[in-house]
Amino acid sequence: MEKRKEQVLPTLLPGNVVGKPRISIIVSTYNQLSYVKYNLKAYRWVYDNQFQDFEIIFADDGSKDGTDKYIEEITTRQIFPFPVQCVWHEDRGFRRALIQNKAIEEARGQYVLIMDVDTFPGEMTFPPLLEKISRPFVELKEAYMGIRWKVNWEKLKDKPYSLENIHRSIIKAKDFRGWIRNIPPAPYYTFSGVNVLFNRIRFIAMGGNPQSFNGFGYEDYYIALKWLGEGGTITALNDSICFHVDHSNTEGGLDNYLKLRELEGRLLRRVKQMFPDYNDAPYPDRRETRPA
Repeated sequence: MEKRKEQVLPTLLPGNVVGKPRISIIVSTYNQLSYVKYNLKAYRWVYDNQFQDFEIIFADDGSKDGTDKYIEEITTRQIFPFPVQCVWHEDRGFRRALIQNKAIEEARGQYVLIMDVDTFPGEMTFPPLLEKISRPFVELKEAYMGIRWKVNWEKLKDKPYSLENIHRSIIKAKDFRGWIRNIPPAPYYTFSGVNVLFNRIRFIAMGGNPQSFNGFGYEDYYIALKWLGEGGTITALNDSICFHVDHSNTEGGLDNYLKLRELEGRLLRRVKQMFPDYNDAPYPDRRETRPA
């Protein structure tokens, strides 16, 4: 995405735009068709019980397990009552940031909610987010970050989606983001990779995800710094909870870390001007160390 320098964005956004979904849910996936199917069941529950004004776009980083064909089939047969599509590109290594950008460009919603395919909504994922964006006027600079609780996939995969089954599968240790409050100031200046909601137009105008980052790691921190440096705010909502399949931690890539450090000085200067209490301690370890 190229930054649209000539575009002057309004400060406030009125209520919903007629004919467009309120929220575009961008679900990153790669060779995880079983999770894709479970996600669709989960969002069917959301549609039937809570909220209908959304679309789902799977941002597929080159799956070879038939994900794109499956989504084409269910779309043709209109199995689900909400719009579903798959944005796919060829597998050339981990390019999640790039395929997310493409999916966001395809999206029609006023807001984007970023999720991963191994992350499922529950009864408290949407209500706190909807409360924030349902005010008469919402500033484009506002972004909201929910939290996630871990679940055991072995307890879920052969069972239908239900709140009871989700809660029976929760692992006792919760994600560290549940202990974070408003940002900034806070110990972590980052968008979590999941359960993050922001204005789509503003994200595109500021250039989207850093496409120079290849592999896993640090792109969420870069985006958070850029969002803050251009006058945005990030607020953590501890009552917006989604459920993330527990798995081993993935270390961030060294190349991305070095690129981040190269960019960080310029980004941090502006952030510190806007938020004097910003704590510029070294970026924390990527591993998800949880409080006891």
